[in-house]
Amino acid sequence: MDIRSFLSTIVSVLVALFVYGLFIMYFGGDPLDAYYRMFRNSYLDPNGLYETLRLAGSLAILSAGLSLVFKAGIWNIGAEGQYIIGGIAAGYMIYVFNIGFETPVIPILVGMLVGSLYSAVPAYLKYKLDVNEVLTTLMLNYVALYILYYHVYGVWRDPSTFGFPVTPEISMGFRLPDILGMNFLFPLSIIVSIVAYYILFRSKYGFKLRVYGENREAAKYSRYNLFTLIVGSMALSGLASGLAGTGDFLSYYHRFKPGYAAGLGYTAIITTLVGESNPIYTLISSIFFAGFLYGSNTISIVAGVPFEGIYIFEGVLLAFIISRRYIGRWVKWMGAENS
Repeated sequence: MDIRSFLSTIVSVLVALFVYGLFIMYFGGDPLDAYYRMFRNSYLDPNGLYETLRLAGSLAILSAGLSLVFKAGIWNIGAEGQYIIGGIAAGYMIYVFNIGFETPVIPILVGMLVGSLYSAVPAYLKYKLDVNEVLTTLMLNYVALYILYYHVYGVWRDPSTFGFPVTPEISMGFRLPDILGMNFLFPLSIIVSIVAYYILFRSKYGFKLRVYGENREAAKYSRYNLFTLIVGSMALSGLASGLAGTGDFLSYYHRFKPGYAAGLGYTAIITTLVGESNPIYTLISSIFFAGFLYGSNTISIVAGVPFEGIYIFEGVLLAFIISRRYIGRWVKWMGAENS
């Protein structure tokens, strides 16, 4: 990320915070006080820091996977569905087959594999039939969501919860432990981010992905194997999403509920774009967004703002992040015209 991109990202974040601040003021709150309390509860309070890093771990793993496809110019909007379907696959290993007690390696691997296969379907359609991956991955999110509903409201519903749509909690032997006082996923996300960075910027495969993303005609002229680029990168992205979904199930939630994914797959798209599809930068942006997501509850209490107001911040930021590339091109074009 060069200095111009860094500054444009900072400006985009500040503008989004300003717009969200107007929303807070509309409800009679003090934006500066609300932001301060959010920061304090998210990063300075021990319990809040735990929750923030837990969210950051999930977002960073999702973002690392999305970085691979976004750099290739492939728009995987299906991280949400791949997250859900990976968690459900791990659930089958535990609820149905009782596999993974004390060593939940198999549920994790199965969750990753199923998430990978789930993303490979729209990738193959894009490769073979040139079907728009935005549409197919987005639609598959809803397929995964209703598969989740089928299990939560139906076959896996816990009879001891008096009809509430949740599944039984898994026993301690299936759970992933905390590491150094942090949720298992955050240290894991650091490893995943480093691996994704190596793939993108230190491997021949990553170089080909970036060439394909910048100039597809050049990639075809160089006779790159498009199947491995399109389907392979999407499969790796789904692998990471399945890992995040499985990890949250085994390390934190320990059961499924209707709002299991909680929009993390969509938020990860923003953290990836903010981080310029660089897995190291997306790790940093994930920590920031995680604090904002967790702290939005504080803003709701302090300023009386609906929790859903957080999506105003995300929407404004996404609009600026996407448009900055085109604004930069327009400014460069205007400068060339004037000269």
